[in-house]
Amino acid sequence: MSESRQRWSCYHGRDGMGEHWLAVLPERPEAVAAGVLFDLSGCALGDTRGAAEVLPRLAGPEGAAGGAVHLCVAYGPGARHPEDRLAAVDALLVPAARGRMDPGLLGTEPGESARGGAVKPLRLADSVRTAAATGANATIWGVLRHTLPHRDLAADRWGSSRLVTQARRLHTALTEEVAA
Repeated sequence: MSESRQRWSCYHGRDGMGEHWLAVLPERPEAVAAGVLFDLSGCALGDTRGAAEVLPRLAGPEGAAGGAVHLCVAYGPGARHPEDRLAAVDALLVPAARGRMDPGLLGTEPGESARGGAVKPLRLADSVRTAAATGANATIWGVLRHTLPHRDLAADRWGSSRLVTQARRLHTALTEEVAA
C-alpha cells in the first residue's frame, strides 16, 4: 500500500440521489437541498458535472423556498459547465416569477463568492445573459441589485478597471430603476 493519502467519500448519497430524494420527500425541498448542497457546490467550485440537473425540480414546489434551496440555486449560475448553468437559470426563472424566491438571497451569495474568487464572474455573466434572453428582466435586475454591491466593495482595491467602471454604471442604473 502506498504512503500517499487518498480522499474517500461515500457514494451512497451521490450520482442523482437528489432526484430520488425529491421523489421520496417532495414536501421537504429544504431537506433535499441540504443533502445535495455539497454536490452543487462542486459544480461551481470544482469540476463536478451534472449535479445541477436537480435544481429545476428542487426549486419548483409551491410555497416559499428556504435558505438551503436559495443557496443551491445561487451556486448554479457559477457552475463550470454550461449545462449546469442552464439548469440553474431554469430553476431561477419560474419560482422567481411566482415570488417564491428572494432576489436578495439569490444575489448576495454569488456576489460574495465571486468577490472571494471562488466563483468566476464570467460564468455568472453567462448565466445572466441566458436568463435575460428569456425576457425575465425584472427577475434579473432584482438579483443583480444584490450581487453588484459586492463587486463594488472590491473597487477600492481594483481602482478604475473596466470591470469596476461597468459594475458602477450598472449599479447606478439599477438604483435609478428601483427609485423610479
